[in-house]
Amino acid sequence: LLEQIRKVNFLLHKDIVTFNDNGDPLSSYNIIAWDWSGPNWTFRVIGSSLWSPVWLDINTIKIQWRGKDNQ
Repeated sequence: LLEQIRKVNFLLHKDIVTFNDNGDPLSSYNIIAWDWSGPNWTFRVIGSSLWSPVWLDINTIKIQWRGKDNQ
């Protein structure tokens, strides 16, 4: 699979997804979480990541835990 994924590229929500020789994606990503408030569930961005340079940022204040007292 890794041999083949290096050859793949595709369009995803107006962004091109490609992979390097190690099979790692060369894109940045938003990290999303369910938004449990209200009658309908939605998604919201709680962070982002980059591959070059490797970087991960998560806003822990935006994480909404599902349980008693938000635990």
